[in-house]
Parts: sequence; C-alpha cells; structure tokens
Amino acid sequence: MAERLKKADKKVLGVLIVPGISVFCFALLIPIAIAVYYSLFTWRSITKPVWNGFANFRELATDPIFWKALINNLKLAFYTLVGQIGIGYFLAFALVSRWVRFRQFHRIVMYFPAMVSSVVMSFLWTLVYSNDYGILNALLRLTGLGKYTTAWLSNPKIVVEVLAVPLIWQWFGYYTVIFLSAFVSIPSEVLESAKLEGAVGIKLAWRIYMPMTYDTLKVAVMLCLAGIMKAFDHVLVMTDGGPGTSSMVLALYAYKTTFVGLRHGFGSSIAVGIVIISLVITMLARTIMGGKRYD
Repeated sequence: MAERLKKADKKVLGVLIVPGISVFCFALLIPIAIAVYYSLFTWRSITKPVWNGFANFRELATDPIFWKALINNLKLAFYTLVGQIGIGYFLAFALVSRWVRFRQFHRIVMYFPAMVSSVVMSFLWTLVYSNDYGILNALLRLTGLGKYTTAWLSNPKIVVEVLAVPLIWQWFGYYTVIFLSAFVSIPSEVLESAKLEGAVGIKLAWRIYMPMTYDTLKVAVMLCLAGIMKAFDHVLVMTDGGPGTSSMVLALYAYKTTFVGLRHGFGSSIAVGIVIISLVITMLARTIMGGKRYD
C-alpha cells in the first residue's frame, strides 16, 4: 500500500511540474537554442540567412565595443554588489535593532523605488543629472561648490559610476527586505545569548547575523550579478550607451546590433556570449562564496 502511494505521489508530482518545465523551456531554453542557431549565420533582415560557421564568434572575439561593454558590465557589477548588497545588509541590521522606531514605515519607503518602473526611475535621474536644470548641479551651486558642476551623463570618465547610482538607489531596498526576512528567522535565544556574552554592534553582525544568514547572502549576490549582467533600460534611457561607447553594456550592444544595425546573426552571437559570460561569472561567485562554511 505504501509503495502504491509513493508511486501515485510521484505521478502527481510529475504532472504538477510539467507546466513549470514547459514555461521554462519555452521562455529560456528554446530562445537560447534559436540564438545559438542564428549565431552561425550571416543574416540581415532584408536578406536570407547564409551559413558562416563560427565567423560571428571570431569577429566577436576581436570586437572592441563588445569588450568595452563587458568591462562596463563588470564595473557596474562591482559597484552594485558593494552598494546594493552592502547598503541593504547594513540597513537590514539597523532595522532589527531595538532603537529603531517605525520599522514598517522604513521598509515601505526603502522598497518603494523597486516597485517603480526602471524607465521612470531612469528619466527622473536624467533630470537630476541634467547640466542645465538638474537638481545635483543646482545644489552644488547653492552650497558654493559650483566648480564641481559638470555634464554628468556626458563625461566619459565618470559616466559608468554615475549610472551605478540609480541602479543602487532603486534596488538596495529590495535586498534590505531579503536580509530582513533572514534576520527575523534567527532564534531569539541565540541573539540573547550572544548579547549576554558581549556581542553587540559590528561584533554581533559579524559573528551571529553573518554566519546564520550566509546562504541568504549568497542568493542575494547571485541575484545581483544576474541582474546587472542584463542591465539595459537604465543605460538606454539615460545615455543610450554614450558618449560614444563609454557607457555601452552588453545587453544594449546586442539590442543595437540586432534591431538597429539589423545584423541578426552577429547580434545572436552577442546574446550567446552574454549567456556564457553570465554563467561563468555566476559559477565563479558561487565557487568563491561556497568555499566558506559557518556552523
């Protein structure tokens, strides 16, 4: 009887996972397979695809814009890891402290930017950075720091750093909520024992909160890396990859190559390159973080 129930449970489980697997294949695996297929062709929208083997990938390996875009993605990944994860972790730790009041209000306020469209946020930050009527330059002039005013989104030396600020601002609240959910799951007995032994402040965060929420931290890092490797809308709205290619990122380069330059074959090879690079970076991060174990 028990064996029959187990077999029945397996059948039910198999039926239940079929829709999820179908959606996964339709939304991810099939598009990747199609991109790999078309990356092996020279294809413009007005011509028929012509087989060229790995010529697109050979061109991609020597394409300076692709490597520039990759470097920009890696820079943004570093800034957002430090900003989104770092600020989110600190604020989550602050919100579980006894001296903080109106915790629910703070959570709503911090999470609010994550609920607003990235396009809207990007437009608002474009107004903030505007050289002529932007709030940032106006504040600098008002406080006597007018010599530091600049065309923030037109300066190739700082444009990537400037773009990182809206990304951090919009999503740090998202990670704050994630860390908060992990912190509140820590048994109160453990926290009380640690405080009795003198673990407070940074010591409490490092020796208690960090070890007991390390798996959550790893998930947050994976989410952050995955999100920044597909960064697109912020850059498109605020700089369109400019000035020149100073702020070009991989997703925007793939979009422009495919739908503006109408090089569908080469654009597909860029998309495949993004998938491979994202997988490599994610596995490296998981390997590095997985090397530590806390008990």
